[in-house]
Amino acid sequence: MAGQSAFAQKYVTTKNAKKRALKAFNEGLQHARYQQYIEATYAFDKAIKKSPKFVDAYLNRADAYYAMTNFAKAEKDFEKVLEIAPDFNVRIYFVLGLTEYEQSKYEEAVTHIQYFLDSDYKGKRLLAKAKRTLENCKFAAEAVKNPVPFDPQNLGENINTPYPEYLPTITADGQTFIFTRRNGRQEDFY
Repeated sequence: MAGQSAFAQKYVTTKNAKKRALKAFNEGLQHARYQQYIEATYAFDKAIKKSPKFVDAYLNRADAYYAMTNFAKAEKDFEKVLEIAPDFNVRIYFVLGLTEYEQSKYEEAVTHIQYFLDSDYKGKRLLAKAKRTLENCKFAAEAVKNPVPFDPQNLGENINTPYPEYLPTITADGQTFIFTRRNGRQEDFY
């Protein structure tokens, strides 16, 4: 009986997937490669239907949803991967945190990103990005808890014209607003 229990916990990857599931998975990868994310999700759906514990299919479907900015579905798939195989790849905790951050779920994002940072992951660039994202999450969580009153005022018809306006600056005395406007081919300061 113990052998059956251990077998039931096993997950599927590209290395041990059945041919039909792998065929659908590879079709999804091909669509994703060409940024055909909707088609990719359908193919990954087929792979998951044929093999419900196919971790790579859930991961790639999550990536496709993330690329389409469907963060709720991406989050659900990343969580499914962690449910099936919590130790599959520690980077999943970071991308799950990014997905939660995109949905303003800052507290959850902090938990998952911190778990990633506490792991033994060695990639310096990703660790640096995770640290920055963690700080942003912490700041956002506090900012949401302590909103600051904000009453924007329209500065009149000379600002916010149909032309591109950029590089705004306010003088130190707070009395003059300077910006650049592009009128056709010419740029001027105002």
